[in-house]
Amino acid sequence: MNQSTMKKQNAGKLALRVLIGALAGLLVGITVGEYATYLGFLGKAYVQLLAMCVYPYLIASLLHGLGKLDTKTVKHLVGRSWSIYLFAWFIVLAARMFLSLVFPRSTVPIEIIANSQSGHMDFLSLIVPENFFGDISNNYVPAVVVFTIFYGVAMQQIPHKATFLEIMEQVKASSLTIWNWVVIIAPVGVFALFASAAGSMSVKEIEGMLLYIIVFLSGAALFAFWILPMLITALAPVKYRELMKELNGAFIL
Repeated sequence: MNQSTMKKQNAGKLALRVLIGALAGLLVGITVGEYATYLGFLGKAYVQLLAMCVYPYLIASLLHGLGKLDTKTVKHLVGRSWSIYLFAWFIVLAARMFLSLVFPRSTVPIEIIANSQSGHMDFLSLIVPENFFGDISNNYVPAVVVFTIFYGVAMQQIPHKATFLEIMEQVKASSLTIWNWVVIIAPVGVFALFASAAGSMSVKEIEGMLLYIIVFLSGAALFAFWILPMLITALAPVKYRELMKELNGAFIL
């Protein structure tokens, strides 16, 4: 049995254990009620450990990917692919709008406060980076991405950058290694999350949560593993298997 087959089998077993953990968590939460909320700290710790890997991987990937290119290559790539990127963004945003129509609308009362700040500044802060560490602490992913893109493009002008790029590559590999450590406790973390949520929710709320999870996971899987890869393979000389292998690390995180 080769290594690739073993990885697939391990991934299948992990997915089954996670599913069992989720179902067991729902059952325990419904059975014991609010007592299950005491398990919330385990689920929160699991989520925080997973999130710990995301930003280092994201930043290192962008800096390494953009920094190793030269300006001429970047201009050529942008000139040839900007329309494809816009089309892909349009498809994703349109899909999000249609998926949101699945969920029933609720009439939530709106509280109007006279001294509240306008939402325009919050949207600007979400997109335009100001304080890199503040953006990370506030979880402003678009601002972090824009910041990293600027620095990645600027690195293309730096002559001696091989050492830094090697470090970024090692950070990517380290992030995936940490994820592999954390994912071992995935069934326990998912069990705690579902038990804590089910214990503090009514049956109607649980039904709504399950509807959201099913729709979200189905839509995300459809776009991640079929629609967008098929779009790329139709427009670029790359096979589906090759593309998915290159995107493996990003999909994992």
